Amino acid sequence: MAGKTRRKKGKIKKDEKEHKTFKIILAGLLIIALISLIEGFGHTFTHMIVHLQQDFQEWVIHLYILGWILVIYGFYKLRKSF
Repeated sequence: MAGKTRRKKGKIKKDEKEHKTFKIILAGLLIIALISLIEGFGHTFTHMIVHLQQDFQEWVIHLYILGWILVIYGFYKLRKSF
């Protein structure tokens, strides 16, 4: 009997987590819809894409350095294993 109770509690917790996740997704969609209605979908979306491109350009050098660090670390670990 106790085993069945535990499963029910686990299922309830899982359902509550899914419900909270659904609320988060719904809130995000609501915010997107509100901004799109206020600002207009085309202008806001274009501005977001431009902003993402600028962020990517700022981070390119950091990603490049991270790539070289991973390659050097990989060769070091490979050499250490022999």
